[in-house]
Amino acid sequence: MTGGFGVDTTAFASKIGSVFYCETNEELARITSHNFEQLGVQNVSCYVGDGMDFLRSQKSTFDWIYLDPSRRSGSNKVINLDAYEPNILNLLEELFNSTSHILLKTSPLLDILVGIEQLRFVSEIHVVALHNEVKELLWILNRNDIQEVSITTINIGILQDQKFTFTLADETAATALYGEPETYLYEPNAAILKAGAFNMVGVNYDIKKLSKHSHLYTSKEKIDFPGRIFQIIEATHFSNNWNKDKAVIKANITTRNFPLKVKEIRKRFKIKDGGEDYLFFTTLESGEKQVIRCIKC
Repeated sequence: MTGGFGVDTTAFASKIGSVFYCETNEELARITSHNFEQLGVQNVSCYVGDGMDFLRSQKSTFDWIYLDPSRRSGSNKVINLDAYEPNILNLLEELFNSTSHILLKTSPLLDILVGIEQLRFVSEIHVVALHNEVKELLWILNRNDIQEVSITTINIGILQDQKFTFTLADETAATALYGEPETYLYEPNAAILKAGAFNMVGVNYDIKKLSKHSHLYTSKEKIDFPGRIFQIIEATHFSNNWNKDKAVIKANITTRNFPLKVKEIRKRFKIKDGGEDYLFFTTLESGEKQVIRCIKC
């Protein structure tokens, strides 16, 4: 319904028998139609005009309707669904007159729980990250099958993809096991953190969590994990002079559930960025603030 330059349309056309492309911008639609011809994409029908008008003119229904609404208002980016163009919230009931399945692409900044509440018919959510940066949220809306929402996270990498699936009910029911740093430290990938699988990822991989709000995990034995894996060199109590004896001058720094920001830590302790050492400044479940020194596995 929001065809644009036809990138998504071309991808769908490679998998689906027949695709209808709608675009309100006449010049953009003309260019895209030309590109379809040049690329040999023959199973796409182009419609210049509003996608809702196209649906209203059709007597048949469709297997799927796909929308990638604009996330801009003038020159400003928008986050809330009701500020998208078109406003999907105002169109849901009418869209379901033409299909039972809707696929919606939104900004990764959209709050997942708010989206579930507003969209009402959500059956699946796919959190898509590329090289540990969340790029898109994909929402599957199903008029006839509103059950427990399934959330799938995928982090697309250079060597392999990391995938993790859970439900909100699973996450609510899961009880994290807490513990102090052992031999290995795990940091979930960005897609899992966005999805909020903070308890489930620990339970699923049978690893301990350092604290409720840190979202760092640990184990004695190394496991295959959807995120960054580190070997712990030492874990020490944090104080204002902790670096006096350590004399760390260069390291990669991450803070999780810690009162100081990375920039403040670097300035206070004169630590340059980079090198092979990784420092995690965090708070344990006991309330103790620690610095965990690691190397990447």
